[in-house]
Order: sequence, then C-alpha cells, then structure tokens
Amino acid sequence: MLWQVKVGNSYVDMPEPSEYQIDGEDVDTDSYRSPINHQIVRTNISYKWQKMQMVFYFKTEAEAYDLIDKINVYPLYCKFRTPIMSTASNNYWKELVGYISKVSLEMYNMEAGYKVSFNFVEGIR
Repeated sequence: MLWQVKVGNSYVDMPEPSEYQIDGEDVDTDSYRSPINHQIVRTNISYKWQKMQMVFYFKTEAEAYDLIDKINVYPLYCKFRTPIMSTASNNYWKELVGYISKVSLEMYNMEAGYKVSFNFVEGIR
C-alpha cells in the first residue's frame, strides 16, 4: 500500500506499512430483519466508509516520532493507493479525509527498534 499525507499545501510520501488492514463499512439507519421473509431491510445512508489499521516497524526512535508528528493533525488529509480502493477512474489514488482514532508507540526490542500502530478513520466526505 502506498500512501501520502498533506503537509502544508502538498502531499508527501509516507513509509509503506509493515502490516495493514482495510475495512469498508456502510452507514445504515433503522435496519432490521423482516419477520415475514427474514430478509434484511435497510436504509443505506452512506456507502463504504474506510477504516484502516496500520503497523510500522522502525529502526530508530526518530523515524517513529516523524511518522507520529505527521499524522497528529485534524482533519488528516491522506491519499491511498491500495487494491481495495484504487481504480483507473481515480488515477489509482483515493483521497480520504479523516482522523487518527488510536495511536501507540512500542519499543519492541532494544536492538530491533520501534513499533508504531494506529487507526485511520474516514470522517469527512
């Protein structure tokens, strides 16, 4: 997965995650299962809001802090290039506006380095 964040007026390339998971969730209102035919009856308000969990392994503390510093803004403007979101119609980049819902920094081994993980949640369309 390739991604960029907006810093000032331009987008900058970010390190590729060591691990990631992308979820797309619909927003419904008053959904229920019909007691007559047992089918879901749903009123879809919005389609496929994105939530991404990303994990990065860095050798130095400075690399970890640099990433955290760049994502510590609200709202956070990002562009992503992933198999699940990218299409030819959006030039293979999908721009999302959201926020970081959770971030953690862990020193996982004195010799190996640092682990940074966070959740990016799409919040504005």
